[in-house]
Amino acid sequence: MICMIDDFYFDIKESESIAKKLSLPFAKNARLGKSVHHQAIGLYDESFTLEVVYYNKKRDYLKYFEAKIKAKKPLWMVFGDGVGHRVLVSECEIVKSYFDANGSPLKQELKLSIEVYYE
Repeated sequence: MICMIDDFYFDIKESESIAKKLSLPFAKNARLGKSVHHQAIGLYDESFTLEVVYYNKKRDYLKYFEAKIKAKKPLWMVFGDGVGHRVLVSECEIVKSYFDANGSPLKQELKLSIEVYYE
């Protein structure tokens, strides 16, 4: 297991990539002298981008996960090493392709933009 969001597991065989992004905001004032002054405003924002590919899963495999993120409530995201965060899914893209004779997709790609939720 690479990570788990709520009750939904992301396995090593299926995960394409996980990217972590830290955003550190600064206010910047330009000067005519030697240097530019920076002033920290706020703390930092932390976000993740997760890309997963599923092969030969049931047609409604991702419907439960879609229902969870449509509620727009914080979920727990726990990595395999035990590090956990409360997160909000800000963007979700599901691409289904390679359909069989019954119309079931043989390949499902899931791309998530996740922001860490601070209370």
